[in-house]
Amino acid sequence: LRNTLRHVAAAHVEFFCLQGADVPAAREALATTHKILATPTGAGGREDSCCTCYDAASWRVTAHEMIEMDGLATMCGADDARRSPAVFHTEFRECFLGHHFGMVTRFEHVKDGRTIVVANCQLDPRREFVRLCQAHHLCQRIDRFMGGSGNQDLPLLFCGDLQSLPDGVVHNYLVRGAARYDWTSQPAVRAQLQKVANMKLEVARWLREELVCPLALRSAYASHAPDVLPWTT
Repeated sequence: LRNTLRHVAAAHVEFFCLQGADVPAAREALATTHKILATPTGAGGREDSCCTCYDAASWRVTAHEMIEMDGLATMCGADDARRSPAVFHTEFRECFLGHHFGMVTRFEHVKDGRTIVVANCQLDPRREFVRLCQAHHLCQRIDRFMGGSGNQDLPLLFCGDLQSLPDGVVHNYLVRGAARYDWTSQPAVRAQLQKVANMKLEVARWLREELVCPLALRSAYASHAPDVLPWTT
């Protein structure tokens, strides 16, 4: 990791994002060229982190938000309490636990004042329905961070370990702008949703309807090299 990062820094890359990274190793390798914003480590037994690295000589941070995703299974709709009552279905909640974070940062160029927003995340590797909810939550938060209503006046770089192949539900949500999770063909998920049907949970509603991404995103791979690394996002 250290050698790879030193090569990237030597190429004068202004921004790059890491997922599942060894933060101390990254800080050591980039100490003289880049600053690093990292999601928390240590909780839930995780020592790795998402890192957003930026050229500190050219860019400064003007706004930054950490997005915690473990609480998604207890988040209620806007018309209800922010969190569901303490008595909720533990098994359903535990599907969303994994110490997963995202983050979104607004940068300003120190010389000409140009602005860019960079988002970074690592989604759950185990369950597709959890990944879809995480992706939707992230995009809602990023949209709000950028001013809401699908505001695309600011350039946005969205990076992440999405755990999703082309035509996967998360990939379709981000690239096509909408996706619906086929929970009816998943007996285990259908059983979980039935158990929390009366809890007014946001994620339970999300899994029953088509989700529309508030951001207009394009795949960097599909735009520039459709035949290169077709399996990655």
